[in-house]
Amino acid sequence: MIGERRGPHRVIVIVLILVIALFSGVMLYPRVYENMTGYTLFQPAVDTAHTDIRIPDSSLFSRRLLDRGARHIENDVSFMRGCAITRISYSGDDFAGSRASGGKRILDRRGSEAKFLMSYRCSTFNERTSSMSPSDTYVYLLTYDPQQSQDGTGWVTTDHGNG
Repeated sequence: MIGERRGPHRVIVIVLILVIALFSGVMLYPRVYENMTGYTLFQPAVDTAHTDIRIPDSSLFSRRLLDRGARHIENDVSFMRGCAITRISYSGDDFAGSRASGGKRILDRRGSEAKFLMSYRCSTFNERTSSMSPSDTYVYLLTYDPQQSQDGTGWVTTDHGNG
């Protein structure tokens, strides 16, 4: 009889030890992974809460559409986990081919291009951001094409980079 009482207690103790070991492993794995690879396993999403968006007047695009261009860039940089987007600014109407001939004013014409500057700051890095500087400014070339836009902003990223 005494042996029967110990049986269920032993099972409970063994299960508790396994649960504690599993919990400890789950809690320590991100730290071990970071020490082994140099990358943070769980990073916060890209921070766009305090982004300074600067949009001057444009003869090619409405203010509303340029604001959506800034939102498109915020969507496009979602891979930059552990980073903060500090500023997005529209650089102005500077693309040949986007202007109307004879100085006509065009607003929101499909196929027109816009250049934005996006500045960021990173506190941690992942596999996709490991080659980036801790802070820098990227040039974003966007094309207004609502039919090809994947995020509902009307914009498509044509090119981006830091040079």
